[in-house]
Amino acid sequence: MRRAIAVLFVLPLAGSVLRAQDQVGPALTAGAKVRVTVGGVRIVGTLARYDADSIALVREQVTYRWPRHSVATVEVGERRSRLGPTLGGMTIGIVVGGGVGALLLGTSQGAEDNFFGPEFAYAVGAFFGGIAGGLTGGIVGYNRSPWRWTETPVHGVGVRPFGRGIGVSVAF
Repeated sequence: MRRAIAVLFVLPLAGSVLRAQDQVGPALTAGAKVRVTVGGVRIVGTLARYDADSIALVREQVTYRWPRHSVATVEVGERRSRLGPTLGGMTIGIVVGGGVGALLLGTSQGAEDNFFGPEFAYAVGAFFGGIAGGLTGGIVGYNRSPWRWTETPVHGVGVRPFGRGIGVSVAF
């Protein structure tokens, strides 16, 4: 009975471990945006050919070819949405700008003499500081790179590297 229960818990985990080990890296196909590092120099372009002997990359209508053993890394680019970084930058900008604006305007020397009181000065400072910070943070977030780079193995494509993955051992 204990073995049956253990098998029910271990089999789904073992299946996910085997699937994780089979996924070595993203597939390299012709036309993919890649970033290749050769001799310490990184070149970004479109993959033209990737075979057992060489790697060919097209950048600005110029084709570069290298023997596969001379390439240090190959990274595949995946374009992502700009919405997430833009909203994240705006959120951080609103919080930081609002706090700084409230402190600057609320603690200014004329805040106590204001007709509405010092609380109004804090609120106005937070409002205008939040607007300025949100706009600045949105611009910074939008200008982040829209590419996410994932390294893929150069040598021995399709071969599982030794020492990677998770192992499970069960004994009774």
